[in-house]
Amino acid sequence: MINKKLIRSIYDIVPSYYKEGHTYRKYYNLAQRNDYLTREEFDRVQLRHLTGILRYASIHVPYYSRLFKDIRFHIDKVDSLNCMKDIPITCKEQVQENLRDFQSKIYPSSRIRAIYSGGSTGIPAEYLSQKSDSAIERAFMHFQWSRVGFSPHNNNKLAMIRGVKPLKGDYEIRNGILVFSSYIKNQKMYGEYLERLIEFDPDFIHAYPSIIDLWAQYIIDNNLNVSLSKLKAILCGSENLDRIQRERIEKAFHTRVYSWYGHSERGCLAGECEVSNDYHILPDYGYAESITSSGDIAKSDEPGNLIVTSFNNKVMPLIRFNTCDEVILSDQLCPCGRGARLIKKVVGRTNQYLIDSKGKIIPANVLLPYELLGLFKNVRQYQFVQEKVGECIFLMNVKPSFSVEDEKKIKAEIERELGRNMRFLIKYVDTIPRTKNGKLMFLDVSRRLDNSTRFN
Repeated sequence: MINKKLIRSIYDIVPSYYKEGHTYRKYYNLAQRNDYLTREEFDRVQLRHLTGILRYASIHVPYYSRLFKDIRFHIDKVDSLNCMKDIPITCKEQVQENLRDFQSKIYPSSRIRAIYSGGSTGIPAEYLSQKSDSAIERAFMHFQWSRVGFSPHNNNKLAMIRGVKPLKGDYEIRNGILVFSSYIKNQKMYGEYLERLIEFDPDFIHAYPSIIDLWAQYIIDNNLNVSLSKLKAILCGSENLDRIQRERIEKAFHTRVYSWYGHSERGCLAGECEVSNDYHILPDYGYAESITSSGDIAKSDEPGNLIVTSFNNKVMPLIRFNTCDEVILSDQLCPCGRGARLIKKVVGRTNQYLIDSKGKIIPANVLLPYELLGLFKNVRQYQFVQEKVGECIFLMNVKPSFSVEDEKKIKAEIERELGRNMRFLIKYVDTIPRTKNGKLMFLDVSRRLDNSTRFN
């Protein structure tokens, strides 16, 4: 009889470069080869990818085939990055309302998977990609992490604190990774978590900034000396990371915090280097622009909405897609010697959380786990609101196809995520208020009466 547990344990310790397959190795090697391009070389690589994806989309994607004909856009005349401004910007609502129109005609359903996104915008969205997309994403991500010592040729011990739930209890080792629950019920849990972390002695901690920052506060407030002899870096993504958080986390764990920017639509991936906290755009992943509120192309170091074109998703290539993330793009060159364009700052992301009646913190990024986003196909927009500790109001603007069964499923799943110490209410609305800048926030705690955290 085959011992499945033994096979699994052997597989877990095989380095990524060997177990992830040909696609992973191809894209990891590509990222490595193009890491230290000059600015001129960087732009040439981007232009080559752009012309390739534009030609592909014009032939195989119905929406872009019609669009390019309507605007008389000729791909053979694309000879510089400036030509992109002639293509209209695509918004999330357009894609969601015409999902199959944005899908390539040549991919069979057996090779396609759905990706669901809600993110910081409160607009549920579904995108399609090829199943090999996961290997491509891991290859680029692991390459970025190599700047702080991660090696796909070695077995890197990883602890994870970012919304992935243990199947049983508050922590577990799954696929060789030590997975912690993101929910902190009381002070005692920090101590238990830290003991387990020290015992595991990871090479890297992969965490949401808002969650690992709470751990750091506990360590500093209690004058603890956390000794992790192998720890090379704390890997922080999916949220903004401010200077105070970074300093506190690095002080508590005696190591560097490494951060990056990415999004579910996978049109831009950019990470820090060895000497700077600026995000370096990966030339083979996607093309990034930004536009001002008036619709003009933003100048270098001027805030604007990030517009992306994806290079590697042939099932649903997105061209000049508005991410709704506000960023500052820069043409400055980094002292590290790379010619990549930089993201100096990501403005439009938030690290907020709910507080239940017992003082337990529920970070925004774990309110709707990825697997639940598929329930929101009949919802236009949504927003979590907390005005009182222990109470959560869920605003929904729904489509005509929304049913009683949809409400039951959404209510049951969110109540399960929030726990029994949170009163949960659903409120249907025609519109959801936006910020002064026109942003729709995923979570609004601006009117919460008690913003302090407390533990029993």
